[in-house]
Amino acid sequence: MRLERTGTQGLFLEAPVNTPVPDDWIRRGGLQKVERWTTAELEEHAAALAAAEATVAAETKAILAELRAEAAGAAADLRDLGRYLAAADASLALALVAAERGWVRPTVDDGDELRIEAGRHPVLEVNREFRPNDACLRRRGARDQLVVLTGPNMAGKSTWMRQVALVTLLAQVGSFVPARAARVGLVDAIFTRIGATDDLTGGRSTFMVEMLETAGVLNGATDRSLVLLDEIGRGTSTHDGMALAWAVIEHLATGRVRPRAIVATHYHELAALHDVHPQVALLRAAVEERPDGIAFPHRIEPGAADRSFGIEVARLAGLPPAVLARAAAVADAIEPLSAAIAARLGGGNNARPKPHPNRPAARTAGGADSDGGLVLTGD
Repeated sequence: MRLERTGTQGLFLEAPVNTPVPDDWIRRGGLQKVERWTTAELEEHAAALAAAEATVAAETKAILAELRAEAAGAAADLRDLGRYLAAADASLALALVAAERGWVRPTVDDGDELRIEAGRHPVLEVNREFRPNDACLRRRGARDQLVVLTGPNMAGKSTWMRQVALVTLLAQVGSFVPARAARVGLVDAIFTRIGATDDLTGGRSTFMVEMLETAGVLNGATDRSLVLLDEIGRGTSTHDGMALAWAVIEHLATGRVRPRAIVATHYHELAALHDVHPQVALLRAAVEERPDGIAFPHRIEPGAADRSFGIEVARLAGLPPAVLARAAAVADAIEPLSAAIAARLGGGNNARPKPHPNRPAARTAGGADSDGGLVLTGD
């Protein structure tokens, strides 16, 4: 015999079937092998227990309501405290990093200039010896408004672009920066188009995503923005890709909006833009050619690269010698064509390439010539 409790029947005594029980017990029901009983005393106890439980529940509810009211009254102060603690934690972290790594206090103003002396990448400098590099950009500047950055893969182009963006961001959030000195004219946004991704579920190819990102940059940037474009036009034919890259650079350098911008590219022909638009500066990632191969000192220097050393990088990756030899022969045959393209594009108002037979004639600010050919102007 034992005392049991259920949610429907409350307290009851349970005994095996045919077990003798006192005469004053009241049968409550049963199962196949047990009978359930209650008594007057057990009913009184159950009622007292239910009343006690109701009292406890009511008091608990009242206490929780009071606690909620107190918490609601302190919510504003707690939110402020959380913000202050978060700001203090972030400031302390930035201060410790600045002290440990020798960061400096930048000058942040409303000027047009973005100048970084001996800048470093705040992440990459942690685990390796890092080569510092300078950067100089001026919004709507007669010089140094837009940088065309050339050089081979692995030579440091993307690293330099990203460190410029990170130094700018750190300066504007109130941090010291990894550089010898820095002056940052306020930017209202940092626009980037970097890497190659696709959106197959959305029906967008890699090149379409690239163009959508580029459109977002060109439509959203202002004079106050910082624009970083790491390769434009690589997902289509060489002619179309280079034409798009050329037009994007001209738009940023001569359009209604002229932000500080860096465009990294393997289209060496785009260096001719410097001859047409002096606000376009040329920088390159240096390469050191040695008897045993090439080395990348990760130095950004004035000038334009005349080749990308892609075959040498492919050799480092382990492509078969026969493939490398054939690629070198093809490259030697194509190189004069690239030089001719660069010379023609750099001709300014005198350059009149013939239109593609299956492509409508294009127009620029300078208009189209009498036979429909594109006129590249220096306006």
